[in-house]
Amino acid sequence: MARQAGRMRILIDEDICVKRLASFLNYCSKSLGDVEFLASTERFRGRPDSEWMVQEVKEGDVIITGDRSMSTCQGTFENAQNHGLKVFMLDPRISQQTRWHLVGWVISNMPAIIRASKQSQVGSLWFVDCDCRLTPVRRPRTKKRRQPPTTRLPS
Repeated sequence: MARQAGRMRILIDEDICVKRLASFLNYCSKSLGDVEFLASTERFRGRPDSEWMVQEVKEGDVIITGDRSMSTCQGTFENAQNHGLKVFMLDPRISQQTRWHLVGWVISNMPAIIRASKQSQVGSLWFVDCDCRLTPVRRPRTKKRRQPPTTRLPS
């Protein structure tokens, strides 16, 4: 999909995007004019983030995800840096809500996320809590494997 000049693309990851949420947000945000919402549900389902990000995203795109497991956090951070993305990782308590509550939270807090994404630098990663407070995410530490202690044999 070609990007129109000056339009911000916001991809809503499959873990929080219920059917037609992106379409509804596009309809509601017509007055903004410079924002386009895309749902990852059909095109990206089951594909690793590293695979679809390379093919689908462009520098400056915004991704909203509820996938915050530590196993994917390092990869998400690297993808944000490598592809010039702005990633907003929702508090797991948000994405674990019922669909009604999740959709209500996303719709009511989207203006704040749009404002924050316009002010953010490319390559940034944000944690969004239940009150829509944003905290920058620093590079996750990778776990170092513990080496077994070496023992010296008495001479």
